[in-house]
Amino acid sequence: MRALNPRLSPRLEELILKCLDEEPGRRYQSAKELRVDLERLAAPVPHIAVPQRRPFSRRWVLVLAVTLAAILALLVGLNVGGLRQRLLGRIETPRIESLAVLPLENLSGDPNQEVFTNGMTEALIAELSKIKALRKVISRTSSMQYKGAKKPIKQIASELDVDALIEGSALREGDTVRITVQLIHGGTDAHLWANSFDREYKNILALHSDVARAIAQEVKVALTPDEVASLTKAPVVNPEAYDYYLRGNDYLWRTEQEKDNRIGVQMYEKAVEIDPNFAPAHAALSEAHARMWWLYHDRTEERVAKAKAAAHRALQLQPDLSETHRALGYYYYWCQLDYDRALQELAIAQKTKPNDSLISAGIGYILRRQGKMEQSLASLKKSVELDPRSASLANNTALSCAWMRNDKETARYFDLAIQLAPDESIWYADTADRHLRLAGDCVKARSVIGAAQRLDLENDVHLAYRRVLLNLYEGTFREAITRLSSESWEAFESQFRFVPRALLQAQIYGLLEQPALERSHYESARTILEARVQQRPDEATYHSSLGTAYAGLGRKQDAIREGQAGVNLMPVSRDAYQGPYRVEDLVRIYVMVGENEAAIGQLEYLMSIPADLGIGALRLDPACKPLRDHPRFQALIRRYSN
Repeated sequence: MRALNPRLSPRLEELILKCLDEEPGRRYQSAKELRVDLERLAAPVPHIAVPQRRPFSRRWVLVLAVTLAAILALLVGLNVGGLRQRLLGRIETPRIESLAVLPLENLSGDPNQEVFTNGMTEALIAELSKIKALRKVISRTSSMQYKGAKKPIKQIASELDVDALIEGSALREGDTVRITVQLIHGGTDAHLWANSFDREYKNILALHSDVARAIAQEVKVALTPDEVASLTKAPVVNPEAYDYYLRGNDYLWRTEQEKDNRIGVQMYEKAVEIDPNFAPAHAALSEAHARMWWLYHDRTEERVAKAKAAAHRALQLQPDLSETHRALGYYYYWCQLDYDRALQELAIAQKTKPNDSLISAGIGYILRRQGKMEQSLASLKKSVELDPRSASLANNTALSCAWMRNDKETARYFDLAIQLAPDESIWYADTADRHLRLAGDCVKARSVIGAAQRLDLENDVHLAYRRVLLNLYEGTFREAITRLSSESWEAFESQFRFVPRALLQAQIYGLLEQPALERSHYESARTILEARVQQRPDEATYHSSLGTAYAGLGRKQDAIREGQAGVNLMPVSRDAYQGPYRVEDLVRIYVMVGENEAAIGQLEYLMSIPADLGIGALRLDPACKPLRDHPRFQALIRRYSN
C-alpha cells in the first residue's frame, strides 16, 4: 500500500496486511486485538501504552469505522490479497501465459539507488524466465525502455504482446530490502493481486525467488519439481559483492563500446574478489571477457583464458545454474568457434531458463553459422518475441532474412531496428547493403544513407564504407575518390571484412584508368596487409585482402594463394555466416587475374547457398563487369532475376 501512497504510516500498513493475511492463524483473532493496536497507533507517544480499559468514545468508534471502511473499499477495489474474491465469492483470474515486469520504482528518492532498483527488476525477470509454463517473459532490454514512461497499461501490454504486467517498487534501507509488486491484467487494466516481500540484503537471492513463486501461484501456472527446487534454494550473498555485480550488469549491457565493457569487467572482478563463491558473478565475468574478444576490443589469448577460467569457476560453484551454462555456451561460440559444444551448453541453459532471450539469440546465431538458416531464423524470431524492443535483435534477424534472400522479411526487421533505435548508424549501413547487394536499388540505398546523415551519423566508418560502395554501384568513381581522400579512417574492419582505405583507393583509381596512382595505393595496401598477416596469420580476412592487393599488382600466383588461404581458414563448411565473404573475395581475385571461368563457378556456388550476395551485386558491382558478356554469367543473372 505504501507503493501506492508513500505517506501511509508503516505501522498502519502492517496492521492492514495482518488483517488480510492469507494464513488465518496470523490474522487478528478478535476485534479486541485490532482495537488495541488501533489505539496504540493513534496514541500521541508511540512508546506509551494506552490502557485497554479506557472508555472508547462514540466519536472514535465513528472515526475508526469510517477509516476502516474506506481502507476496505480501497483494498476491495484493488483486490489486494484477493480480498474481493474472499468477500464476494471467487472470481476466475484471467488466463495469463505471458508477462512483462515493468521497471520497479525507486522509493528511496536517492538517485544512487537506481542501479539497485534496476537490478531488482532484472533479477525478477530472470527468476520468472525459469518458468516453462509461461509462454513468454519479456526481457530486461525491452522492459527497461518503459522506465519513467507514462503510457497506459493497456498500450504497454499491447506493444509487448503480453497478457499481464508486473509493476511495483523496491526499497533498500540499511540491511533490509522490500519489494512490493502488483499484477495487472493487460487487456482490462484490472489489478489482480498485490503483495510486499521483505528480506535481509544478504538473502536478496531468496527474495527474488519468493516473489517469482508468489507470482507463479497467482497466475496459476504449474511449477515443475525442478523449478520449485530452483526457486527454493538460493545461497546467501555478500551485499557489497552483489552491489558490484549489479553495477557490472548495468555497464555491460549499456552499449557495445569498449569503455563500458571494460568497466563491466572491473565491477565483476571486484564482486568475485569480495565473494569468491558468488557463482552468477563468475558467469557474468566470463561473458564479459568473451565479449571483449568477440567485439575485437582485446584479441589476446590472455582474454580467452580469463573467459574460460571464470566460466569453469562458476561451474564448480553452481553446476546447475542457467547463467553458468549460458556463459560456457558463449565462451565456446565467441572464443573457440566450437559451435557443437556451444549449442550443448546453451541447450542446458535453456532447459532451466526457457524464456531467456540471450539464450535463444545465441542458439540462433550459432545455427546460422552452421548453415541451418530456417532453424536459426526460428530461434532468432523467438528472441525477438521475448525482447521486442531490442533493435540489435531485430537487426540480426533482418540479416538472417537477407542471407536467405527474403526481401520482404528483411525490410520488415530492418525497419523495426531503425524505428527502435534511430540513432544507431549500423542499422542504416546494413539496410543500405540490402538495397544495393540484394535488390540493386541505388535510389533507396541513397535515401537510407541520407536519413542517417540528417541524424549526424555520417562519420561512422560503416556508413562511410557503404557510401563508397554506393558510388561504385552508381559509377560515380570521381565522387568516391574525392570522398575517400577526405576520410579520417584508415581501414574498414568487421568480422566479415578488413579493407584498408588504400585498397579501396587503388581499386577506384583502376576504374578511373589512372595506373600510376592505382599501383601506388596497391603497394601501400600490400605493406599494411603483409604486416597484419605476420601479426595474425590465422585471421582469414587479412589473407583475402592481401590476395586482392597482390592481384592489383599483377602477382597472380601470390594472389590466388592468399585468396585460397582466406577460404581455407574460414570455409563455408566451418562458418556459413562468414565463409561466403571469403569465397566472394576469391571471386574478385579470380576476375582480377583473368580466371573468369573459376570466378563464375564460385559465383554459381554462392548464389546456390544462403549468403549476403544477390542479384543487385551481380548486376552493379564493377568487379563483375569483365564477366557480363559470358554466357554462364548471363544464365546466372536470368536464373535469379525471377
